[in-house]
Amino acid sequence: MISDDYNLNRNGFGQDFVWGVSASAYQTEGAHDTDGKGPSIWDHFAAKGKSRNKEHANDSVKFYHHYREDLALMRSMHIRNFRFSLSWPRIIP
Repeated sequence: MISDDYNLNRNGFGQDFVWGVSASAYQTEGAHDTDGKGPSIWDHFAAKGKSRNKEHANDSVKFYHHYREDLALMRSMHIRNFRFSLSWPRIIP
């Protein structure tokens, strides 16, 4: 959410500009070991503790399990455009 203190001039974007939200599978999906998903390059990298503070996305916000609720929330916020990614290791384990 954009704070009321942040003055965003939407008129500067033009009438054909499309507003929306996006999500990255690795960052939001969770369910790292569910439904036959294989490990991704990032899964291997994070498992070796190479990321800052040894962080990983195994749990994240669990979009994989809560996508219906998340999409309903977007709908309630009148969000009309949603760009999401698919994790290749989930498609081709």
